[in-house]
Amino acid sequence: MALTLAFASQSQAQAIHVRSQLSFARNTTQTATEYFMHIKKLTDDLAFAGQPLNCDDISTYLLAGLGPEYDSLVTTIGARATSLTLKEVLSMLLTCEARIQYHSQSFSSTSPSANVATKQQNLSFYQGRGNQRGRGRGNTSFRSSACGNFSSPNPNNHCCQLCDKPDHTASRCFKRFDPNFLTPPPRQNAQANLSTTQTQTSGNQE
Repeated sequence: MALTLAFASQSQAQAIHVRSQLSFARNTTQTATEYFMHIKKLTDDLAFAGQPLNCDDISTYLLAGLGPEYDSLVTTIGARATSLTLKEVLSMLLTCEARIQYHSQSFSSTSPSANVATKQQNLSFYQGRGNQRGRGRGNTSFRSSACGNFSSPNPNNHCCQLCDKPDHTASRCFKRFDPNFLTPPPRQNAQANLSTTQTQTSGNQE
């Protein structure tokens, strides 16, 4: 009698432990077959402890541990009006796993080329913008480098009346302290040069 009670107590403790393992079983890194066999072993242990489960209960534990990628399978089995055998559940599980792997491999094979094309487009875009900015800056510095010949886009730029250099006035020119400095002759502006050139061209044509 005492031996029977001890065996029953041990079986009850084992059943509780196995049910706990079934509740927390998750399919993380295992294949579908490995995960199915793990659940099947736990249910066999539970049956050995005197608490066997039917196919519906085993399927419930099995589906509860699947990841979100198997949601379509869980929905399909849950919507059935009749029960499935464990063999049928395993077959559907393997089919779903094969589809997931197929789509994953297809995405991996096309993704690198798409990334390369995107990077090349971005590189060309930024190179084009860099060239435009470079040309813009070069033109601006060229226009503002000479006094009297080209118009500066910055109205605050001034030509020194003493040394005829841009970006400062005579009051700030360091040449005014140089006793050997000779003031350069005055320049004609671009408008006068253009008129002279046109006059000379007309005279040659006549």
